[in-house]
Amino acid sequence: MVMQWIQRVTDNLAGAWQYFCALRRVRGKTVAEIEAFQFEQLRMLIRFAWEEIPFYRKYWEAHGFDPSKFRQLGDMSLIPCIDKEIVRANCEDMVPESYDRKRLVKITTGGTTGMPLTFYTNRAKTNGRELVHVARQFVCGYRRWLDNIVILRGLRLDDKLLERGAYGRRYLGSLGRGLLMSSFHLTEQTYPYYIAQIRREAPKFIVAYPSSLTLLCSLMKKHREAPFDGLRGAVCSSETVYDRQRTLVREVLGVEIYSFYGHSEKTVSAIPDAEHRMLFDPAYGYTEFLDEDLDTVTMAGAMAQIVTTGFQNDYMPFIRYKTSDYVQVDDDPPCGFTHVAHHIIGRAQDFVYDRLWNRRTFTCSDDIFWEMEGISAYQYRQYEAGKLTLLLETTPSFDPDLAERIRSESEKFFGDCEVEIKFVDKIERTSAGKFRYFVQSINHQDRREDKS
Repeated sequence: MVMQWIQRVTDNLAGAWQYFCALRRVRGKTVAEIEAFQFEQLRMLIRFAWEEIPFYRKYWEAHGFDPSKFRQLGDMSLIPCIDKEIVRANCEDMVPESYDRKRLVKITTGGTTGMPLTFYTNRAKTNGRELVHVARQFVCGYRRWLDNIVILRGLRLDDKLLERGAYGRRYLGSLGRGLLMSSFHLTEQTYPYYIAQIRREAPKFIVAYPSSLTLLCSLMKKHREAPFDGLRGAVCSSETVYDRQRTLVREVLGVEIYSFYGHSEKTVSAIPDAEHRMLFDPAYGYTEFLDEDLDTVTMAGAMAQIVTTGFQNDYMPFIRYKTSDYVQVDDDPPCGFTHVAHHIIGRAQDFVYDRLWNRRTFTCSDDIFWEMEGISAYQYRQYEAGKLTLLLETTPSFDPDLAERIRSESEKFFGDCEVEIKFVDKIERTSAGKFRYFVQSINHQDRREDKS
């Protein structure tokens, strides 16, 4: 037990120190200087993976790659990418043979956009790195563990608490300190309790899923609620933030949404600049913006997939990992960065496919709902190309005659798609408390058959 505790402390300090040293190598540096550092990190990681990890040696050999071919950053294109399906199939073989698995924990994530992903992580080491990484979030003035916050996310509450009208509990953890409130139970009926508890907490920041924050602000706007005194901002992650959501939060709360990008695999991290562009941390990992043919995308305004290679990972490295997340590429990164995105577009599952399999972005599809009364929630679902089902959760004030207008405008927005409307009593949240405005479950085998 004592030895395990010593090992955890050692890993924790190692994670913090390694990332701190990496930050010093990139902070305030030119693109050329950063790329020289990244090449050094990648060369060591590639050699390590080849010598220590059975999966990578076998996988790379099958694609004609070995570490001797990696002579410059451009040679990353010689390395075959991996994706979630490959990780699922080879998880056990992606850990170094000599690594003590007692230092690892198995993580399962996802499920809202497909099959859950399972992989190993050294939690002590990643926690050490995240402690240093927190400092990068000071960009919005958010002082984690110093500022009092309200967290609005997935939380299962005991029935006894609900009976007392208590929709949250005290929280001290990785997100900060304050009041953790359940996004599952925020409704028209419970809204007064939420508002009362938030005002009593007097938070400096609200940390929430964008969809949960949107619901709160929509109810506040409907009831003409005054902003929270002393609130300095809202911190959002895990979901795409749309322009309409930013506008609503500014209007109702009088603050900005600060969105951060990352994922459980810990291969990539991005922070916002003053214009809400996303700056990808070159000390955290190596980022590539690639098109469908895996060619580099540099043109501002173009769409690209984020492909990443995480640093400071000697236990289960992800090398050229296709995240299935897409960005609108931007140019002119500030000093200390090499990659900047105008915004995160979303996941591969956030695109609508019309009858001809043209991919259409889901962004701004909510415009038709903003001036309509009586719609408490909506969700698009797509199971085959060219067809959408729109679920509507409504209140008694909703005018049924609006349904045809909604259907017509939805079909106009998405182009060559047929839209069917269904009214439901409740649109369920995910197990983590996230709300999905769009659920895409297309079998892409159908696409291949259509083309054959």
